[in-house]
Amino acid sequence: MGRDVSPFSDIVSLWKIYRLLRREKPDIVHTHTAKAGAIGRMAAFMAGVPVIIHTFHGHIFHSYFPKWKSRLFSQVERFLSKLSNAIIVISKRQYNDIVNIFKIAPAQKVYTIPLGFDWDAFDKEEAEIDIRKKYNIPENKKIITIIGRLVPIKNVSAYIRIVRKIEELAPDSFHFLIIGDGELRGDLELLARQEGISDHLTFTGWLHLSASVYHQLDLVMLTSLNEGTPVTLIEALACGIPCLATDVGGVGDIFELYNSKSFIDLNAPGQVAKHVIDILKTGEKPDSVKQSRIRSFYSAKRLVVDIENLYLKLLSHNNQRGR
Repeated sequence: MGRDVSPFSDIVSLWKIYRLLRREKPDIVHTHTAKAGAIGRMAAFMAGVPVIIHTFHGHIFHSYFPKWKSRLFSQVERFLSKLSNAIIVISKRQYNDIVNIFKIAPAQKVYTIPLGFDWDAFDKEEAEIDIRKKYNIPENKKIITIIGRLVPIKNVSAYIRIVRKIEELAPDSFHFLIIGDGELRGDLELLARQEGISDHLTFTGWLHLSASVYHQLDLVMLTSLNEGTPVTLIEALACGIPCLATDVGGVGDIFELYNSKSFIDLNAPGQVAKHVIDILKTGEKPDSVKQSRIRSFYSAKRLVVDIENLYLKLLSHNNQRGR
């Protein structure tokens, strides 16, 4: 099963998964991502699996595709929700989108279960890179970063324009990183040259991120048009690194635990630039209490308990119906 739609291979995948489920007879099938969620749920329904669950880690109902295609995907997901016993979303904003805005599934089928992380493993891992040494960044310059795929939905061009404003207000005070890669890298490198900030901006490609890498950064930004719950923001804040982000997806849930004034207004890059400079000038960052709150809310232990409780609840309901 590949990421892109391929009618022949997708039908083959559906048939093979169906046969596997018929043979193994699981009590629960739990799917993730759009493509696997579609094929997996159809196969599970055909095989008579008692409990079928799907998790939305994000959604593609706006800002990804033309309106006609977004409407088509919405219709497909409404059909798939009818095959599902439960839908899991990972933030309050996403719950509202799925239930009220796009009406993908009724409220009684939708459960909000935030992400969870193994913070002990995250903290123990050693950094594979010394960022200042590798990219020749002077010690007197703060490092501002955006992390993610270089694709349209991430709106990294907005970050580049904010970078230019920051350089106008405080020249040679910061160095900027774009951590990630993707189809727009060439276009974004050209935009950086056109904006005259190439000397202050480094495209690193993908880096393996751990707590020891985040501790080398001074501020993390996110300019996306749509998101699920951005892992990079959670990880950065858990390490005490301040963040600024657009108010999309689960960002609001994260910032409730941090600072609700940390949103980016994409229509006012100059104001965002001033906010960035103020944050780094004053040394504003999540204190130990906020870091602990974020780590507790997004813990792997909490996630396991939430998922286990949902599984038991759905199995109990199914057994009661079968009597």
